[in-house]
Amino acid sequence: MMLERLKNYIKANTDVGEGIQLGGIDGNTEKYIGVYPGKPPAAQRVCLGGAEQTRAGEFYATVLVHWGRNTRSAQAKADAVYALFYARGAFDMDGCTVCAVEPGGGPVPVGKDDRGVCEFVINLKMTYMKE
Repeated sequence: MMLERLKNYIKANTDVGEGIQLGGIDGNTEKYIGVYPGKPPAAQRVCLGGAEQTRAGEFYATVLVHWGRNTRSAQAKADAVYALFYARGAFDMDGCTVCAVEPGGGPVPVGKDDRGVCEFVINLKMTYMKE
C-alpha cells in the first residue's frame, strides 16, 4: 500500500517522462521511473506495550531513475526526485502522514543499461503514522 502511495506522490510532484510503475520499468523507453520495495532492517521498532501501542511504522523503498543517454541530464532528474524527499518535515502522501524521510546521501549512479540509458537509485527510509 505504501509503494502505491509513493508512486502517486512522485507522479504528482515531478515529470515522470514516459511513465512510472511499481516493481519495474519499461526498458524500451528512455525516460521512466521505477518504484521498488526496499530492504528493511532485520527487526522493526515496536513500542513498549506491543504492536497496538506502536503508532508509527517504517517503510523502505528504492526509486530507480532511468533517464536518457546523457549522464548530466539523468543526474539532474535524479537530483530533482531526491529533492522531493531531502530535508522534508512532516507531509501528507496520498492520505498518509509521513513524519520523516531519510533519502540517503544522494542519488547513486548505477551506470547505463544495455541500451545506454543512464540509471540512478535513491534509497528511502520513511517513517509514517499508521492508520
